[in-house]
Order: sequence, then structure tokens, then C-alpha cells
Amino acid sequence: ASGAIDHVSIGEEYKYTVIGETLPRGIAGSGLVDAVAELLKTGIVNKKGRILKPEEVKSDLGKRHRDRIVSIDEISSFVLADKTATGQPVYINQKDIREFQLAKGAIAAGVEILLKTYGAKVGDIDEVFLAGAFGNYLNPESACKVGLIPKELEGKIRGIGNAAGAGAKLAMLSEKEYERAVKLSQKIHYIELSTHDEFNSTFFRKVEF
Repeated sequence: ASGAIDHVSIGEEYKYTVIGETLPRGIAGSGLVDAVAELLKTGIVNKKGRILKPEEVKSDLGKRHRDRIVSIDEISSFVLADKTATGQPVYINQKDIREFQLAKGAIAAGVEILLKTYGAKVGDIDEVFLAGAFGNYLNPESACKVGLIPKELEGKIRGIGNAAGAGAKLAMLSEKEYERAVKLSQKIHYIELSTHDEFNSTFFRKVEF
């Protein structure tokens, strides 16, 4: 939505973009993935997902931006934007990163289990389609950097927007497309990850960066 930070870049300069080119009000999912990837790159967040204290940051690039590491409500936080539409800073804190790790771990575990169940390897995948607004805005490099998607697939990722809506329209307008959708649905098998024997062990392995 308008006002959401959708991309973050931390280099010699710190940069971000906002949907609608307005003052930021919050952060979109794609912006969160970018931010975590960039914080990992600069060494401000370590492999276990901890936001380091300013004096713990060792990399030269990280040191350039460690003044953005602050304590908000006694929780370590990284300020993404201080000039905002609400007058309050937009930031991600330690709790946000922990929750991100849980979500990332679940998705990454799901990918691995699906591949194993199907009997395929990452290299067998020709193309990855990401649907919805999140998929459209997501930076593939960042998604692979944080382990959301296997690194080998970075160049094969494509955002396709509202795929469900487009598919529904095609099925309503074309009998041929409707029949194709029915045939596809008969080939698709659902795997319940929460009860899968290997989900918990795979999930815990995927939580770390």
C-alpha cells in the first residue's frame, strides 16, 4: 500500500524506496526481506539472527550505519526511516527478525520437503513463479540471501502478479482454459507439512541464516 517501504539498500549510502513516493508509514514484506538481507550483508545482524550492539559491528560497511542501531522500548532495533508520515520512526527490532526467521524457516522447509517428496533436486527446477503483490515486489537476490528460496534459483524467479485472479478470468472466458485448469488440479497433490515426519527437524535447521 502507499506509504510502505518496499525496498532497502545499505551500501556506502543508506537508501530506501516507498510505494507511492510518499513519506513512509510502515514496511511491506518485500522491504522486510530486503532489510534483513542487507543487515546480514553488513554484519549488523549475525547468522543466528541477532542484531548486534553498535560496538560489536566489525565490518567497515556496517560501522558506517551502526548509528541506526538503537534501543526502542528496551529492544534492539534498526531504524529504517526517521522522517515519516506519522512522526514516529519506522524500524525493525529483534522481535521482528525472530518472527521473520520462523516464517522463513517454515517456507524454506516446505520447499525442501516438496522437492524430496517429488524426487527432485533444486537444479531440476526451471522456473519459480511468485504470485501476488508480495511476489511482484520481492527482490530475488534478497530472498535467496536470507534463505527464503534456495540460492541456486535466484536467476529463475519471476513475479507474476495476481495469478489467481488472472486464472479465474481465463477459466470463466475460455472453455479450453477451464478444462486445462481442471486437468492441472487433478495432477496436484497437497502435502500437510505440519504433520510431516521431517518438518520439525528441517524447520529448525532452516531458521538460522
